[in-house]
Amino acid sequence: MWDLSDSTSRSNRLSGYNGTPRFVAFSPNGRLLVTVSKNGRVDLWDTVTRAERGSPLAHDGKEAAVSFSADSSVIAVASGHKILLYA
Repeated sequence: MWDLSDSTSRSNRLSGYNGTPRFVAFSPNGRLLVTVSKNGRVDLWDTVTRAERGSPLAHDGKEAAVSFSADSSVIAVASGHKILLYA
């Protein structure tokens, strides 16, 4: 991760993350990051502590995109021919 306010590199690792990301999205409030890995894992991260928030979200391994709602309360994951919503 980078701090764009002064262009400095921060720790580039999320605590406990060992996957290869396919998709990532920051919440509009900047406090959360969701990652979708090649292995199909959907994980939610705290951007301040860089720690995982809870257990991986349910998935079917066919994820194609990920996004947050405008108020950061819902995550949408496009998966196969459906959209999975997590609140």
